[in-house]
Amino acid sequence: MFQFEVLLRVVFAFSGKNMASSSQFQWSNQMVKKLINFMKEYKTEMEFKNVDFNADVVALYLCIREKLADEFPDDFGPVEVPKPGRNIEEMEKEERKAFNAEVSAVKALIRRGYGRVKEKIRSLRNRAKAQVDPGQTRVGRTA
Repeated sequence: MFQFEVLLRVVFAFSGKNMASSSQFQWSNQMVKKLINFMKEYKTEMEFKNVDFNADVVALYLCIREKLADEFPDDFGPVEVPKPGRNIEEMEKEERKAFNAEVSAVKALIRRGYGRVKEKIRSLRNRAKAQVDPGQTRVGRTA
């Protein structure tokens, strides 16, 4: 729990700075609070399953992105890729082409949202670590 409290302090200390991958996107305080709460939930779930929280960061990023997509679909893409109403082989060529274009666009939004979550979590962890260990060097001696 201590690490998340440090994360909160670091986030609000640097909340005026843009740490996003795109120049148009900015993390709001509400988004960051939700991100941290979702990380807490994920960590609790992994501890209940007796799985190391940091063992599979890809699964962490995916889970957090999906939860953020529920709350902010415009910024993190939809939760899942759309499925065709019928078999793709039965579709006409133009209909199949339109469906594939839609799926490609949705996948691009999901990738962008995944990248935003990944970058933000890494940034938060690095800043929290710098706040916790400001006087430590690589070998563990103080500077």
